[in-house]
Amino acid sequence: VTRNCLSIPAIADRVNDTGGFVLTQVERQTTGGFERGDPNVLEESAESFTAGLIWTPGFVNGLSVALDFYDIRVENAIANTARGTIVSRCYNQTSFDPSCGGAARRDNRSGVLLEVDSPSANENILDTAGFDLEINYGADLNNWVDSLRGQLSFTLFLNHLTRWDEIGIVSGDIDDDVG
Repeated sequence: VTRNCLSIPAIADRVNDTGGFVLTQVERQTTGGFERGDPNVLEESAESFTAGLIWTPGFVNGLSVALDFYDIRVENAIANTARGTIVSRCYNQTSFDPSCGGAARRDNRSGVLLEVDSPSANENILDTAGFDLEINYGADLNNWVDSLRGQLSFTLFLNHLTRWDEIGIVSGDIDDDVG
């Protein structure tokens, strides 16, 4: 990484002049860039399994309970890559390109990154599973009190996530996002 950084003349000059490449607060906070599409992005593909049941007990009029299970795996999930990841991948290459394939633009005097674009890419595998529970109850108010008119209804949605893994295609790292 150091060799690749110092191969950029503005960075090498700054290190020689100051003894290091330390960014000012303004320089650290002002790197911009665009999130954009990419014509080389492949379509996502998924395999999923779902099962569910609905229970409407006869002894409680207006009540229904639905329970669903899902297990979904998305291959080639499309994401915008974080700017830091783009720069890190670029600078950790043996065949180094200072512009990171055109994604990075620097100030030619200071060497500071001005922009790092984040194109869409097939970055991850998403693997998730869990349960959804929906409980509905509805009744006419005059079922309880003759003088009341209208309806009363409640709906409760619950989700229990048993797995939410984001697996990096390039790194193989697993980001477990459950809970």
